[in-house]
Amino acid sequence: MKIGDTLVSIFGYDARIATFYRVVGLTAKSVKVAELIDVEHTGNWESGTSTPRSDSRLGTVRTKRLKGDALDMGTYGYARLWNGLPVHTYNHH
Repeated sequence: MKIGDTLVSIFGYDARIATFYRVVGLTAKSVKVAELIDVEHTGNWESGTSTPRSDSRLGTVRTKRLKGDALDMGTYGYARLWNGLPVHTYNHH
């Protein structure tokens, strides 16, 4: 990973939620990330696709441990490098 990379964490049981992050700093064993604002391109609240707004930054910078090729985001699962394609999301609540 390098500064400027975009990561995505996909999680959920009866919903599939995508959260995007931008790498803003690095240390020997951890990565500093800032959450990006989600942009819905298709669908509605039940089903669609998500991509990040690349010029956005939401929230504070968080430092997370690097485990292999992923960041441990705690209860939100793992964040990995985003491939640049829209992520399919859904919510059945």
